[in-house]
Order: sequence, then structure tokens, then C-alpha cells
Amino acid sequence: MRVLQKIEAPQETASEEFVTITSVPCKTGDFIKKGDTVLEIETSKATYTIEAETDGYVEYFCKEGDDIPVNSLLANIYDCFDQPSAASEAPVNKTQPDTDGLDDIVFSKSALELIERERLDKRLFKGFDFVTVDDVQDILKKSNA
Repeated sequence: MRVLQKIEAPQETASEEFVTITSVPCKTGDFIKKGDTVLEIETSKATYTIEAETDGYVEYFCKEGDDIPVNSLLANIYDCFDQPSAASEAPVNKTQPDTDGLDDIVFSKSALELIERERLDKRLFKGFDFVTVDDVQDILKKSNA
């Protein structure tokens, strides 16, 4: 398989850290044509449609709803497609590894800011895949009840 196009999470502003995947219209292994929508993403400023620059077979490294760090690989388009690479089955959006078993949890930037401001222990979010401000506020409400 030869990579024809690499699709990475764009950084629209200097302060941008993540993009949100809002739509994944195909599935890994699908044949797509030049100009087809490969992904729709949302940044802090706008929503963007990413189109195929060439005909080929798509492989995704993300799914709808993921918050992905900028410059991360989102998808590849190949000249042929046999089976997904190991990378497409591995989680893309991980926090830095830590010793508390929280390395599979992704925290939104605003959630992290609130956690730090309220001096919460991140272990409160064990079992979460992705932590939002709403999740942090729910934990705060429970602790104040």
C-alpha cells in the first residue's frame, strides 16, 4: 500500500491545541474519489470539511466525537487497501502517560483548566474516555452535595 495523501489535524491558530471530529462519512477501507468529503472537523473558530485530493482507499485514525491534538494524523488515502494498519486500531488521542493508570483518558483543555483551578484529583475521572467541562462540573456538584 502506498500513501497518496496524509490528512493531519490542522492548526488554525497558534493557541489551538485540539480539533474535534464532527463527521466521518466513510469507513476504513472505502474507496473514495477526489473531492469527496473525508472528514469534517471543528476548531475553536470554525467548522471545516476536508476533501480527498486523489482517488483511493481511506483509512481513519480517529472517530466521530474525538478531540485530537493538532498535527496528529487523522487519515491516510492509499492506492490499494488490504487491511487496516496497526496504527488505525490504536487510540490516537491520549494524554501523557502517567503512573496512575490515567493514560487512556483525554481531557479537554477547558476541563483541565477547571480541574487545576478547583484542585481536583484526576483519578476522579478513572473510567472516562474523554472528560469535558460538564463532567468536571458533575464531579464538583457531587462533592458539594
